[in-house]
Amino acid sequence: AGLDKQMNGAAMKFLHVVPDSIQAPEQFYLGSTKDIRGRTDYFASRGLDFEEVIAPRRSDDRLVDIISGMDVSQVSGIVFEYPVYPKTLRLITKVNPDIRLLVRAHHAEFFQRIHYFVARAKYTYGWRNVRGQYSMVRDIPRRLRLDRSSARLADGVLSITSWEIDHYWKFLVGSDKSHYLPYFLPQVYATEIGSPVEKIDQCVCMMSTSRGPEAFLLDAALNLARLVKQLGQQQRKWPFAMTGRIPARGLVLPDRIRPTGLLDSPYGILAESKAVALLSDYGFGFKTKFLEAVMSGCYVLVTGGMHKRLPPEVRQFCFEVDVNSIESFENALSRCEEPFPEVDVNGQLREIAFSVLDNALGVTSEVGVARAN
Repeated sequence: AGLDKQMNGAAMKFLHVVPDSIQAPEQFYLGSTKDIRGRTDYFASRGLDFEEVIAPRRSDDRLVDIISGMDVSQVSGIVFEYPVYPKTLRLITKVNPDIRLLVRAHHAEFFQRIHYFVARAKYTYGWRNVRGQYSMVRDIPRRLRLDRSSARLADGVLSITSWEIDHYWKFLVGSDKSHYLPYFLPQVYATEIGSPVEKIDQCVCMMSTSRGPEAFLLDAALNLARLVKQLGQQQRKWPFAMTGRIPARGLVLPDRIRPTGLLDSPYGILAESKAVALLSDYGFGFKTKFLEAVMSGCYVLVTGGMHKRLPPEVRQFCFEVDVNSIESFENALSRCEEPFPEVDVNGQLREIAFSVLDNALGVTSEVGVARAN
């Protein structure tokens, strides 16, 4: 049992269970979509035979029906995006216990839901109305149960950060079944990042294209807006911009922050900027925009809580800001004028991720798989 299951025969076929949201064009640049396409990159780059299975609305019941109608006798492994399919996992272990089952954890959902509840209470509906948000409160232990049951039924959990393994997954399922699978920017997006251009002293706050994480990003936007207002006449050479959906209420931007609205692509404004700011402790997982910023030659300004949870490969490009200290903000802006290191961070993360998937899925040259150069 576990990750030492052996493949029968040389031919290997894999299933990749993905949510139907990745089919929506407006979600193309969403962080979760980009992370999911990292597995697509892996299967294609390794020359593996794989089939994408769409899970409508991430429904476990509907996925059970879909898998029940499939012949999985020749399937070597299945990668599930999100730990939300315990019924399907149980079904597969009964039908073919030799299939390796891996679950991709985009967040430590228990922590993520607590942060979401607190941020919503603080910014969206207020603490006085918390009792009216019973469904959100109830969702916190429900997601913990889903994380735990999915992790225990699977052969391994693919955590997006090592911090979440040390502080979450090892307590649910143990360290042996927890694997650090870092996020990297898939090739379909990486090709959009052009050659370096002449940089200006511009700092960008990147909001979302969807409304889901609005409470998290509102906290970051409010912190930046307050700090920029406190700058007054200091650091006048630094303009600021804010992309994506700007919350309709609760946020008044100072004149120095230019709202860009929804952009066709975020990479143009990143190419010309020197810094990206996401000044909030809220949210777990990994903010994919951090890596895009680094690949575009931008330093990243983050809070202390976020800084400690970042992968070390990315953390080296991030400057910590105390949102209650204007001096801390000014110092971080000044550091963004330093020469930017020439490091292929995305290549490093991609290599780590591919190696982890090789080991977790039992992909070796001995089974006739064409390995990527």
